[in-house]
Amino acid sequence: MMLPPKTNRSIAACILFFVNLLFAYKYSIRASVAFGVLFTLLYAFVLYILFIFRTKISFKPVLYHGIFFSYLLLLSIGLFYVDQITLNVDRWEMINLFFDSISKGIDPYSQSASNGNYPAGLPFYFILYAPFHLMGDVAIATLLMLSSVYVYYIKQNKTTSYMYVCAIIFSVAMIWETLTRSTLIVNAYLIFFILLHVLNIEQFKKTNWVVSAIIVGLLLSTRTVFAFVFVIWGIYELKQKYPLHKLCGFGLIAILTFAFTLLPFALIWSDTFFVRNPFTIQSTLLFDFLFPVTIVIAVVSGFLCRQKADVVFYSGVFLFVVPLFEFLVKIRLEGIVQAWIESYFDISYLLFCFPFFMHVLIEKPINTMVND
Repeated sequence: MMLPPKTNRSIAACILFFVNLLFAYKYSIRASVAFGVLFTLLYAFVLYILFIFRTKISFKPVLYHGIFFSYLLLLSIGLFYVDQITLNVDRWEMINLFFDSISKGIDPYSQSASNGNYPAGLPFYFILYAPFHLMGDVAIATLLMLSSVYVYYIKQNKTTSYMYVCAIIFSVAMIWETLTRSTLIVNAYLIFFILLHVLNIEQFKKTNWVVSAIIVGLLLSTRTVFAFVFVIWGIYELKQKYPLHKLCGFGLIAILTFAFTLLPFALIWSDTFFVRNPFTIQSTLLFDFLFPVTIVIAVVSGFLCRQKADVVFYSGVFLFVVPLFEFLVKIRLEGIVQAWIESYFDISYLLFCFPFFMHVLIEKPINTMVND
């Protein structure tokens, strides 16, 4: 089933609005419930107006540049004044714990932080953030990624993208992601970009083919959920008559690369690694009965893809629906206040879909990168 580009954009916009409104209300009520309700309603109105008039607002590119990089500057300044500890998001703490444990010769996956949480990221996840850990602030990675994406869309569209500027600047979720020193959006964008790249696999030379498979394997060594994005892509490629043996070879290289990132931990700390590792830790974040549901959603999404743009869109749908199911189950078991406001479920996982849906909003219906 191929939805019209206009329908895909509307769905993408609605999901992005919905997630941002979840963030807006949850964190604005820290001032007061009345303020939270008023702020969320006004915020929803602003988002609606921006989307409705997206094709009617136009400025010179230099103004977009100035607005966007002034925004990044303000975020950078904000990092100096916002105490990351008080925001109660521990991804930066897990990165610190990982490298502190490594420096002491201790299996990092056997160590817990003061809140009882264990590092859940796969090994390459931490390697990605090593330079920023050494710089003293992992938020630098988010700022660099946002800047890189901005430049990417300028080059792709030959102009500054109004939609990207608005989607970033007016995203409460993105501001929260940056100030809390979270890492989800960077991970999601890396997966998004390698997906765009491998969508052109039929054009790859041998070296590009091998290197791309290795990069996919490394990026899979961040969070297990991203593996299903490549299930969607793989089914699409098979439907496009890409040779099965080549696709299997690509997958084998990616899997071996992935396994290689885990090998040092399995060899050095075999007594603890096989008891507690990224798989056992991440598995606690998803209800057991949802795992087969996740597989079904990925497979169905793959069969729904008829062109490259669909792979991007349905990957976003998958990365939204899976954590949404988890969120709804938490609401059913714990209540909406506990699941949403008191963080029994981490709504930040809903951000995994952002790069994919932003791309759907930004890209033109006919584009050589995402369409046949």
